[in-house]
Amino acid sequence: MRFVINKLSEHWNNPYRGAGIIFVTRSADGTPEVFAGRRRRPPSAGRWVLVGGELDPIEDGSYFDCACREASEETCNHLPLDEHLRQWLPSDFSADTVEKRTLKLHWYEWQTFLVPLKERPPQDVWPCKNAEFLFEFSEAQWFPLSELLKLRLSWLLRFDLWRFRNSPATSLSPAASKAVSSCGC
Repeated sequence: MRFVINKLSEHWNNPYRGAGIIFVTRSADGTPEVFAGRRRRPPSAGRWVLVGGELDPIEDGSYFDCACREASEETCNHLPLDEHLRQWLPSDFSADTVEKRTLKLHWYEWQTFLVPLKERPPQDVWPCKNAEFLFEFSEAQWFPLSELLKLRLSWLLRFDLWRFRNSPATSLSPAASKAVSSCGC
């Protein structure tokens, strides 16, 4: 019991800080599609998650830098996000204008960034399929948003989809919007 109390006290005084990215694009028929990975290990093992992770001290508190680093690591390209995805990012892309949502609890701080892509990168380019990538995810792919909502999602991805439901980048048909709004968040 003392261990549990010490861990809770540690997180209360020094909260977990992290960030992630929801990549969204549109299919040929205009349907929003979201990139997700099935997590291989805890937390959220077996569930579909967004790319993201813990803030490193070298990032000097920049949640966006953290989200970009994690996206690069988890899709195994190890290039700066804007360099690797430049051809798919909107021409006016800027870290200063990226839509974001913040979740702040006493023991947990998280920022999620919504990054719209002009089109979906080809599967043979991004994400790659090497062993390092497979350490994080057992699989990763693009989903129509309405289909993604039917899968076993991490609480954070489900919550973030709900929080971004009215964003122009994820604007949905009335039926799909209702599904996101009633997703149990």
